[in-house]
Amino acid sequence: MANRKPTVLVTGFGPFGPHKVNSSMQAVKALAASDITKYVNLVTEEIPVIYEYVEKNIPNLWKKHRPQLCIHAGVNGLSKTVLLEKCAHNDGYQRMCDVDQKFHKTNHCIPGAPNVMHTDVDLEAICAKARQVGSPCEICLSDDAGRYLCDFTYYTSLYHGDSPTVFIHLPPMEGPYTVQEMEETLRILILTILDELRNCKHSRKSNRKL
Repeated sequence: MANRKPTVLVTGFGPFGPHKVNSSMQAVKALAASDITKYVNLVTEEIPVIYEYVEKNIPNLWKKHRPQLCIHAGVNGLSKTVLLEKCAHNDGYQRMCDVDQKFHKTNHCIPGAPNVMHTDVDLEAICAKARQVGSPCEICLSDDAGRYLCDFTYYTSLYHGDSPTVFIHLPPMEGPYTVQEMEETLRILILTILDELRNCKHSRKSNRKL
């Protein structure tokens, strides 16, 4: 019997501030129309830039879809490269209001939880392999997801999720990359991560047999 396709949850954000068209959601929409659906059961979701929405709905997305991989994409208006975020932060969320003009009510994603949570995906390896494959966008690593809705979403997902999770920041619509180039980079990264996860799983099985 053929292996079932893994379920991959990919989210982008809606408009906020100067980003009337959010490059992350445009890239996610383009991804949904690509051939990646031959290889994965792709679930896409647009996330409003609202703290309360993220608090309520990110845990529900995990329960509803039970993805084997979760990718959150967001826009970094200052970046000229695609950024793979290594970690998320629990505090610092009363500096900027969301699109409902509200600050987060407690300043913490999860009161009492660790200050920082890290993805368990080897992003250095993923970055190197994606470059080898020929990603159209330059890819770099980052340890500062911004202390806004991107960081907040990442932390919430890492806390509630039970599968590998990665946050990917994309440059804005103004450039230097097209939506198609950003979509192709997302596609390469997702397939590279899945391949790496399969290799790790097979390696663990082999070690148990020794």
